[in-house]
Amino acid sequence: PHILESGFGTGLNALLTLETAEKEKRPVHYTGIELYPLAWPEVDALKYSDNPLFEELHRAAWEEEVAITPYFTLRKVRADIETISIDSLLMINKSPFDVVYFDAFAPEKQPGMWSQELFNRLYVLLNEGGILTTYCAKGVIRRMLQAAGFTVERLPGPPGGKREILRALKPKEKQEAEI
Repeated sequence: PHILESGFGTGLNALLTLETAEKEKRPVHYTGIELYPLAWPEVDALKYSDNPLFEELHRAAWEEEVAITPYFTLRKVRADIETISIDSLLMINKSPFDVVYFDAFAPEKQPGMWSQELFNRLYVLLNEGGILTTYCAKGVIRRMLQAAGFTVERLPGPPGGKREILRALKPKEKQEAEI
């Protein structure tokens, strides 16, 4: 699968995805977009993981594809998800994405990240059957995702974390019956 993460941040989503790709022996192409990347010493001070690949994710070069393992290829893009063009992202990835991790801070903290325009753009970036996930389960966000064309469902959040999350599915187009 081709995964797009809005906000690479501490790299935890990338690390969990890498670990799953390794366990399942399933190749993953991961693109993380981050306008304000954290330096490794800042992340290391948080002591989130002692996996040596976690540091590799952070030390990997920006703006180029880096094979972290045989099953995980990373491209970090220093850009603003709110303004980067759809064409630029599709050229970077060479195809639409299968999954979007929408890991922005809450709408009160980053209101520009929670716009109808951005959700419409993310919808276009996904393959049919593609999935967008977010920790924000507010009704207004669910309605914006639906207005973009997604089928949205609330799911239980992770243990010890948010009570609910949203999963948005880009429906597959119905094929017309052959005549």
